Amino acid sequence: MRHVATFTREWLRAPLRTASVVPSSSSLARAMVEGLDLQDAAVLELGPGTGAFTEHLVSMPAGPSRIYAIESNPAFADLMRTRFATVETFTVDACRMRSLLPCSPRSVKAVLCGLPLLSMRLSSVHRIMKSAFELIQDDGEFRCFTYGPRCPIPFAVHERLLIESTRVRFCPANFPPASVYRVFRA
Repeated sequence: MRHVATFTREWLRAPLRTASVVPSSSSLARAMVEGLDLQDAAVLELGPGTGAFTEHLVSMPAGPSRIYAIESNPAFADLMRTRFATVETFTVDACRMRSLLPCSPRSVKAVLCGLPLLSMRLSSVHRIMKSAFELIQDDGEFRCFTYGPRCPIPFAVHERLLIESTRVRFCPANFPPASVYRVFRA
């Protein structure tokens, strides 16, 4: 329950940055990794918050061998380090991830994004997506979710980076209801 209290406190401090009143549900966490083969793979989480997706990843029987987390909120980053000692958590803005992550290009199987992309500047979303796709393996993918009616990555970013997206799941049990998108190279 400590992580729920931390989440609520951080939402009250910066609602647009936190983007939800409560952490993501376990049903959304399952939907975010559904169909991904993550056995012995490296996974990157952007904006893990209190670790709803991380909790699911570390409990997978055939899960990732390495998990990196990029969290700009110091309170959430500290909580991640406390809850998940095996996860390499970096306290930095996702726009600067490439300069800090100890992984080589095309070495990450999946990127799970919990960032509030809809409330970010276009230039920031572009930079984050560009960096993410520099890290993602050819057969890997980027997963994100939104509370809105369409993919939270602007069409201009799709065009510039030659990526495509498709909705893979609607999660009505999440609060608020969310849709999961799979983003991949065109």
